Amino acid sequence: MMKKLSAAALCSAAVLLAACSKLPAADFSGEWEAVNQGGGSERKLTIVKTGEGYSIQDEFKLDAAAARPSSSSQVAGKAASDGKIQYDKHPDTKLSIDESSGLLTLGSTSEGAQVVFKRSH
Repeated sequence: MMKKLSAAALCSAAVLLAACSKLPAADFSGEWEAVNQGGGSERKLTIVKTGEGYSIQDEFKLDAAAARPSSSSQVAGKAASDGKIQYDKHPDTKLSIDESSGLLTLGSTSEGAQVVFKRSH
């Protein structure tokens, strides 16, 4: 009986430690503007938490003064084990937040691209 209680206590402790060691979720929700986009263009991400996942609206304007975006796409993402958001249909594309600067980085390993964003509000 004592062996069973000890085993149960050890299992419970392991579960608690695993839950506590998980990275806290960063606050990705909100509107983000690209930093130093240049050339008169503008890029904006709008991220909304949807249950366990995220809805990400990506808008790009070739002319920042234009009323409508030149391109716009809607993608879904989910939190990855490393604390980043991973795009569902493009697993090599991830979003991460630098805790010290508060900047968000969109990185794609297949395209070798990286865009840095700051919160717009």
